[in-house]
Amino acid sequence: MQFVYPWFLTALASIAIPIVIHLFHFRRYKQLVFPDIRFLKQVQEQTQRNHKLKDLLVLLSRILLITSLVFAFAQPYLPATQGMVTGAKAVFIFVDNTYSMEQQGDEGPLLEQAKNKARAIVQSYEPSAVFQIATHLSDGRYQRFVNATEAIQLIDEVTASTGSIKLEWEIERMQQQLKQSGKPTRIGYFISDFQQQMGKPNPASIDSAVWMNWVPITTNELNNLYLDSAWCNTPLIQPNKPITLNCLLRNSGDTKVDELPVSLFVNGIQKGLQNTSIDAKGASRLTFTINANETETMLIEFRIQDAVIPFDNHLYGVLTPVTTIDVLAIYNNKPNPYIQAVLELDPVYKLQQMPAAQIDYANWASKQCIFLLEPTQITSGQLEELQKYVNQGGQLVIVPPANVDMNMGLNSLLMSLQMPVFERWQTSAMQVQTFNLKDVLFREVFLRLPQQLDLPKITGWYDLASTANTRGNALITMANEKPLAWKGSYGKGTVIVFATPFTTATTNLVKHALFVPLVLKMGMGKQTPRAMYYKLGAGGMLTLPNNAPKGLYAIRNQKQTWVDDAINQDGRLVLSLQQPFNQAGWYQVTPNNSEKVLLSMALNDDRKESELAVWSTADIEAMLGAWPKHQLYKGGDVVLKQAIADQLKGVPLWRYCVVLALVFALIEILLLRLLK
Repeated sequence: MQFVYPWFLTALASIAIPIVIHLFHFRRYKQLVFPDIRFLKQVQEQTQRNHKLKDLLVLLSRILLITSLVFAFAQPYLPATQGMVTGAKAVFIFVDNTYSMEQQGDEGPLLEQAKNKARAIVQSYEPSAVFQIATHLSDGRYQRFVNATEAIQLIDEVTASTGSIKLEWEIERMQQQLKQSGKPTRIGYFISDFQQQMGKPNPASIDSAVWMNWVPITTNELNNLYLDSAWCNTPLIQPNKPITLNCLLRNSGDTKVDELPVSLFVNGIQKGLQNTSIDAKGASRLTFTINANETETMLIEFRIQDAVIPFDNHLYGVLTPVTTIDVLAIYNNKPNPYIQAVLELDPVYKLQQMPAAQIDYANWASKQCIFLLEPTQITSGQLEELQKYVNQGGQLVIVPPANVDMNMGLNSLLMSLQMPVFERWQTSAMQVQTFNLKDVLFREVFLRLPQQLDLPKITGWYDLASTANTRGNALITMANEKPLAWKGSYGKGTVIVFATPFTTATTNLVKHALFVPLVLKMGMGKQTPRAMYYKLGAGGMLTLPNNAPKGLYAIRNQKQTWVDDAINQDGRLVLSLQQPFNQAGWYQVTPNNSEKVLLSMALNDDRKESELAVWSTADIEAMLGAWPKHQLYKGGDVVLKQAIADQLKGVPLWRYCVVLALVFALIEILLLRLLK
């Protein structure tokens, strides 16, 4: 404890005044004449004892009264935090504005509480301090230090936005920005509800020079119902065919929910309604069946009603029906019955079969996929046309004949397409071991992989040998870790090479359940199924149709427009989804300066913010304790401002001294009046 005016303590000498009064008893006694003094001694002894105790108590109260008054004028205080009083200050204030902050707290929405605390922090510092207001968004306005007036304005502009927070990244950003400020005193404030999904800071990256302050915003409501995800069981949307749509709902709370209505809308018209019950911390999966009775794009929306946070009550998707897929099968002696059986039973596929001796190159450009089945020789003209077809964006599937010399013809084609070549024919029995599940051909084929999966067997196959210019990777791998199928890109197109013929003499793949979806997906070729929706902020690429020209494209909805240049990726034109979109819903892609819609897509918010479990106070204190200089603030805005003032200026104690002086004066009065 220190004093603002320590010289005033000399007034403590005035304590001698009540002591002198006590010792000399300046009070004069009145003489009384008693006719009988038999009882006088007893009364006198009792009176002297009472007066002695009373005088001592009065003396003590007067001494303490004078001491309290002297201390009040000397103004004692607890010193401010060392290192915080002097020097220019840089203050970094992070305001959590993710969707979880839209919850209602005791004092209104959590985000408004956070903004009020941010304002209180700014107002607590001297005018010379500079501030950087930050959110989880990479907006340029929040990347610089400003004065207090601008800081308040930036806080006022903060609104809830899509995205989530990784605590480790944000703390590192805070410390880096404070270091770059060049100020000797660096102070950081993190205002958030501190969801557990944010993770924890990295102790190895902690800057001990930063004064770290955390301000938790608490809420009593932790129950939230939300639409987690949705998907379509049908890889190819066909007109007038049933479509099975699935949606997954979750309950993040501790209370079971009964009879929650879930609606499905298609192009703004309600097509389904189901009720479901969800256990505490549980999930529920619903299935809807609709018909794609039009060739137009279908805008899908799942919808629920939940008052906790609204952003996850909607889930958007886009389904685009495909009317025709043109496929060409080139055979040597006779058509392959297995390829024919799969493709001709599906009316969307238009299969054209052609003998190798009568190839017509005129209509190859319209084919989504070409199956080259068991060719025995490849002429230079065929090699050139096949190479041209793939280079322009086609998909070529090569199935070899059994046990022939591949040194000429077919291997020349494979080398020109930068694919592995055929070597020795093998007749040892082998079984499929793994699939490249990341490839689009197997996406959504397996809902799950059982432990005892019946995998195809192979009894005749070629070694596929890579060369110096081979591109791509294994699509299907056998137990000996050699590829049964290989996929690679060439120009704008793709090539798939199998190591075994499609015959029952060499493999049971042609009669295996996997064969049908595999052929159907290979036959799609350019018609690769689009994602039903993408996640905001997750990035990724949007593939444009094959007839899309190069140039600028606009991605827009009713409120946002972003223009970007299409880039070539693996032979296809794609647009980056790394743009700063912040609104879930449907978007249209058009050539720049054109109203013609090329395709539609849907963007949804990440559901990380839907899980509202937060770190406890003990957890926060444990994490914050890693900083040598730290503070955890609790309470309202007034308490926060006072705590910061005490940290900067110290804790004044003169008010307490005045209160004590009044208390001791009251004690003296009570002693004189009530104690007889």
